Amino acid sequence: ANNDQGRYCKCSNGKNVKVKITVPSVSTELFCQSRDITKVTLDDAVFSIGAGAFYNCINLQTIEFPTDLISIDEGAFESSGITLDALTFTGTYIGSDAFRYCSGLTGTLKLHPETDSQLSIGSSAFESTGISALSITGEVTSIGKDAFKDCTSLAGTVKIPGTVTSFGVAFSNTRITGITLGDGLSSIPTDAFKGISTLTGTVSFPNSVRSIGESAFEGTSITSIAFGNDPSLTIINDKAFYGTPLNANGFNQIQLPSSLTSIGVSAFENSLFSGT
Repeated sequence: ANNDQGRYCKCSNGKNVKVKITVPSVSTELFCQSRDITKVTLDDAVFSIGAGAFYNCINLQTIEFPTDLISIDEGAFESSGITLDALTFTGTYIGSDAFRYCSGLTGTLKLHPETDSQLSIGSSAFESTGISALSITGEVTSIGKDAFKDCTSLAGTVKIPGTVTSFGVAFSNTRITGITLGDGLSSIPTDAFKGISTLTGTVSFPNSVRSIGESAFEGTSITSIAFGNDPSLTIINDKAFYGTPLNANGFNQIQLPSSLTSIGVSAFENSLFSGT
């Protein structure tokens, strides 16, 4: 395919077009809003997909990704019709809105950067997709705000690797049932898991966590919290565990770490917590 920027943008001739791309980079908005394209094959030579390259290609259903794809830029497939029952990405960058509103992206999403590589996931990257499971391994450094928002089929346990230095309110309106927090995480952000009523069981905080943000677990269904043998937690902010059924299973009092210097207003209000 010709790779001139925007050359096929908004192309609509009523044709059933199948495209094979063999150049290293797919240009920004190359096929955006094209109604003709139904299938795209990306040769193994392709290492990056530009911003909005296939934006709103509503008839694009079949996409074949190369094995060594490095980056998928902002809005590359947003609102497109791609149909995938699984996706594995081993590169380093997924931009904001990359797959937003791609309801045909279902099944398991595997974000597994190669060894010695670091992956950044942009805001709303997979918002409102149909994924049902999420696997994150390797060095993921950031998970943007709303990255998995409104993925209403997403369930099971999600792991936040310890290499993550920042993550936003990424999982709102999902059905995740558990979280694993990797050793190395320094803080749990404000509203991180707020309102996810399906989130239950025990949340174990690694020694590296120093603060738990305001309303981080408010309105979840977690029943217990646990800490490592040498915790560095100093702050539990306002409403961090507000309205949770802590101790609902009849546990003994939860022992908060001695490293704590501040517990915010209503941090445990309306929960069943009775520990000290």
